[in-house]
Amino acid sequence: MMELHDFKQICAYERQSANYQKKWLEIEKQIGALSLEIHEKEIQRHFLEEYRDYIESLQITSNKYAQAIRNKSLGEKS
Repeated sequence: MMELHDFKQICAYERQSANYQKKWLEIEKQIGALSLEIHEKEIQRHFLEEYRDYIESLQITSNKYAQAIRNKSLGEKS
């Protein structure tokens, strides 16, 4: 037959195990939230990279137009 001391030890370990399980579940929730946040940040980063490339192409095109106008203007004055 189980002694009272053994029974108390079993109960203590089961309570400790239940507490660890709760902590584990909370950590899993936090990991899930962070994973979602990371995914959203990656989408934002990808969008910003594409937008940056678009702005860069506009800037290059604008510089080319300005240079073409300069060249034309200098050609007409000569």
